[in-house]
Order: sequence, then C-alpha cells, then structure tokens
Amino acid sequence: MPLSQPALWRGLLQGELDAARQALAASQARQEEGTRQIETLERQLQDLRTQFSTDLERTREQVAVAQKRAGVTERRPLREIDQERTRRQKGEQAVADLRLELAAVQARAQHAAVAGAEARARLQAERAQAEATATRRMAATKRHVPATKTKFKPGPA
Repeated sequence: MPLSQPALWRGLLQGELDAARQALAASQARQEEGTRQIETLERQLQDLRTQFSTDLERTREQVAVAQKRAGVTERRPLREIDQERTRRQKGEQAVADLRLELAAVQARAQHAAVAGAEARARLQAERAQAEATATRRMAATKRHVPATKTKFKPGPA
C-alpha cells in the first residue's frame, strides 16, 4: 500500500518534529547540566574566595606579628648601643673630672712643696742666724769674763 503524498509529508514532518523535540530536550538537558555546573563552580569560587580571604587575613596577622618582633629585635640592639654610648660618655666625663682633680691635687702638692721648701729655708736661715748670734755671745762673754781666783784648788778628782 502506497502512502499518499500528504501522509508521506505528514510522516516526514512528524519525524522532523520528533527529531526537533529530541534535539530540544537534549539542548534543555545540556542547558540544565551547564546551569548546574555553573552553580557548582560559583559555589566553589565563593568557597575559594572565602578561603582566600581567611588565608589573607591570617597572613596579614602573621606579617603584623613578624613586623612587631622585628621592631623589638631592632630596638634592642639600638637600645644597647645607646646605653653603651651613654656609658662611654659618662666614662669620658669621669676621666675628664679625674684629670681636673689630678691637676688640682698636683698644684696643691707643688704649692705645699714650695711652701715647705720656703719654710725649711727660713728655718735654716733662722738657725744659722741663731747659731751666729749664740757664737758671738759666747765669744763676747769669754772675753769679758775676768779671771778670778777661787778658793778652791783643783785637785784630783
């Protein structure tokens, strides 16, 4: 039995319609799968962004702690250098003060030595003058002493 033309056309169109419906269904399935994949990827992207933000914040905190430690570590040697500089300046000031004190002591010692030498010279001059005066007096008294006769005779002792 031969098919009539309109039935043939109808069969062909029905086949094309079925093929188009299948293609549409396949397209819709691919679209739904693509939408699911996009949603999954968006969730993964959001999770990655959250993880990145968390890691970034943790890293910032670690950097802040490291900078603080570095600051403390850097300040300690600077403080030690400053303390050593202060001690050196105090030492230099103490040396300068001791030099001044030594100079003053040496000046006083020299003054005392000069005063002692002057006193010694004056005492030696006074002694020499006293000895000369005593010698003159003794000589003068021996000259003026009259020889007197005594009743005592020198005898054996």
